[in-house]
Amino acid sequence: ERRKKMEMNELKRKGEELAGLAGFLADFGLMNSSAFVAEAACGMVEKSKQGRKENEEEVDQPQRTHCVERPNMSSFPHYALVDSCEAPKLLLARSYFQMRQYPRVQQTLSTCQSRSALFLCSYAQYLNGERKREEDVLERSLNSR
Repeated sequence: ERRKKMEMNELKRKGEELAGLAGFLADFGLMNSSAFVAEAACGMVEKSKQGRKENEEEVDQPQRTHCVERPNMSSFPHYALVDSCEAPKLLLARSYFQMRQYPRVQQTLSTCQSRSALFLCSYAQYLNGERKREEDVLERSLNSR
C-alpha cells in the first residue's frame, strides 16, 4: 500500500513536470510536441487520481472532494484561478486550439467546469461551425460551375 502511494505521488510529480514542459513548448510554437506532451501529462494526472481513489476505497475512507494538485503554473498566470484538475486539460486544449483542431478542444474540455474551459470550448465550437459553413459555401460554389 505504501509503495503504491509512492508510485502515485511519483506519477503525479512527473505529470506536473510534463504539464510545465507542454506550456514551454507551446510558447516556442512547437504545437505538435506540446500536444503530445500535454496528452501524456493529462494521462499521468488522471492515472494518479484513479490510483488515489482506489487507495481510498481500499482503506474505506470517505472520498476526498478535491482533485490532484495543480502543476507548477507559475509561468502561466492566466491558469492561476483554474481548478487544479483542469490545468493539464486546459494546456492540452490550448495546444489543440492553436493547431485548429476544434473538435478535439471540445472533447478535451467536455468534463471541465471552469469559466476558462467553458469559454475555450464554446469558442472552439463556434470556430468549428464557421469553418464548416465556409467549407459548405466553397463546395457549393465549386459545384455550381
